[in-house]
Amino acid sequence: MTSAGLHIWKAAAASWTGAAHEAAGAGNQDAYATLNVDDVTAVAVADGHGHPAHFRSRYGAQLAVDLAVSLTSKTALNVDGPQALSEGLHEQVKPQLIRGWRQNVLDHAASVPFSEDATEKLLEPGDEGIFRTYGTTLIAIVGTPVAVGFVQIGDGDAIAVFGDGEVSRPLPEDSSLDGIHTTSLCQADAGKWLRVAVLDLSQRDLRLALAVTDGFAAPQVDGVGWWWHVGVDLGTHLQERGSAWIREQLPGWLSVPAQTGGDDTTMALLLNQGIEASGPMVSTDPVPA
Repeated sequence: MTSAGLHIWKAAAASWTGAAHEAAGAGNQDAYATLNVDDVTAVAVADGHGHPAHFRSRYGAQLAVDLAVSLTSKTALNVDGPQALSEGLHEQVKPQLIRGWRQNVLDHAASVPFSEDATEKLLEPGDEGIFRTYGTTLIAIVGTPVAVGFVQIGDGDAIAVFGDGEVSRPLPEDSSLDGIHTTSLCQADAGKWLRVAVLDLSQRDLRLALAVTDGFAAPQVDGVGWWWHVGVDLGTHLQERGSAWIREQLPGWLSVPAQTGGDDTTMALLLNQGIEASGPMVSTDPVPA
């Protein structure tokens, strides 16, 4: 595939329940979704908080990813070019995502009322108390033939692997993340913390993009450069073995950090069909210090 070529995306996604959640009988609090419409493909991952105060976070996570792939795909289908996609994500997806997620949470709570059990006790009254129980992070990625857009709130990582081998994390950092606390869709000021980035592919090819919940990063031996190594490895696998092989191997790859770190682990990828099985990848990007 030559530079400025059109990108054709395939999606791959999987999740693995963390060992600690299995032991506690808590189940998987993560969620993922994928959606392909015409030449647009979207993926999303979410990490429900899992704390007793957020006792319905698994539902909040699923509501978030389903809405995210729908909104980002719809927007991408109705804009032309990277700049228009950026404007659409900022001006349409961000506010619609917050409003839509909140409405979907209220609808779910109305259809599945809270029980009298102490484990479903609201810590604050009104709608804000309901939103809190469904608290979740979110990362969504949407790919078109000429652009890829990213939307994120909270922790987890989004990674891009370019055609020349460079690996980057395109989204701006959330300065409030401290390794313990995370921003969330359930916050009253969630819109302040939603981050957006768009890559213009008209001049530069992208091999793949991926989103992963923080359960993947936490147990990595290299706490600084793990994401670079993961990007290089996935780019190599895509070129040498193809997307079908990656899709088949993905659950097994996630089982290792889920078992060693104990947290649920979820990954979703956009894979460029145009560079599959085209030879080994040579990374020109230095390992992060």
